[in-house]
Amino acid sequence: MSVTAADRVDPTRKGDVAEIAAGVAVLAETINKEHGDKLGGVGTALPPNRTAAEWTAHIERIGDRGGLFYCKDGNEVVAFAVLQPDQVEADTLTMGVWVRESHRRRGIGIELARACAEFAKSTGFTKLRGTIPAYNEPALSFFSAIGPIVQLSGGGMAYELPV
Repeated sequence: MSVTAADRVDPTRKGDVAEIAAGVAVLAETINKEHGDKLGGVGTALPPNRTAAEWTAHIERIGDRGGLFYCKDGNEVVAFAVLQPDQVEADTLTMGVWVRESHRRRGIGIELARACAEFAKSTGFTKLRGTIPAYNEPALSFFSAIGPIVQLSGGGMAYELPV
């Protein structure tokens, strides 16, 4: 099967929100388990055990100020990105990207980051910040590598990693 291009959940379409939220809940649990098993119980920046209803509420809370972007392989959500306003800097969006281990190194994470950068630019934000725990070396490597892509897709938008 081929993986779909990154798409943003329309927060006004309740059926779509519920469907994608259910897929993201399953995928998030899988990613946390995969990553935790590899690193001796250390997870990712994903909240643990978030239900489909909690993901739905999160998508609705973000609304048009950000979004949840996703890619599917057939009917299965295999990657997603959460883009939400920074709590301190009004011109900044914070982005997290998660890809199922079996679908990594295919450009899916880059596709999601590009979609997030384009959304941020089109909605008037000037900075995009990646979110990762300091101990997650693969995520740090990914977020370091996408900086130029984000700046290009975002029309020169500032991009920074958390310190």
